[in-house]
Amino acid sequence: DALTELLSATFDDSYTLVVAPRLPVRGSVRLDGILVGPGGARVLTVRDWEGRYRVRGKVWEFDAHGRHGWVQCRTNPSHDATALADGVVRWARQAGIGDVPMLPVIVFPHGHSRIVLEEPADEVVTTDNAPWWANTIGRVRRLDPATASRILDAVLDAADAAQPLPGPALADRAP
Repeated sequence: DALTELLSATFDDSYTLVVAPRLPVRGSVRLDGILVGPGGARVLTVRDWEGRYRVRGKVWEFDAHGRHGWVQCRTNPSHDATALADGVVRWARQAGIGDVPMLPVIVFPHGHSRIVLEEPADEVVTTDNAPWWANTIGRVRRLDPATASRILDAVLDAADAAQPLPGPALADRAP
């Protein structure tokens, strides 16, 4: 899996990546991972976009080249990531974990996704900036080991309790 490959090279074993967690949150088909470690908890959604894109704040644009220049994307991964993170926070509260901040992260694990970052509102990880991103979030301890363990246990317990997955997801992941 491209997400695992990208992030496993950037984090040590103090971090745990749960891939495709099965949580009862809206839009869970786009919930591609939860990363938990000393630097906090992050809710990950992956995009496999081909071409050149730009993000400013929460606005995503595609480089259409020629006279059209940058064109606003029809989908917005920042909105998706924020909604997922909010859903996971609500789920964590209901699961008895308490109010734990879960930061939204948009991940582009393939080199054919070229992303121009112009002060994005959310964390955006690409093949170009993954080591830098990992270094910046790992410097400050924001999550104690006991809370991290409670989050991971609850996520894994939720997967055990979940119903069998339906067929392949048809989530719109296109720009």
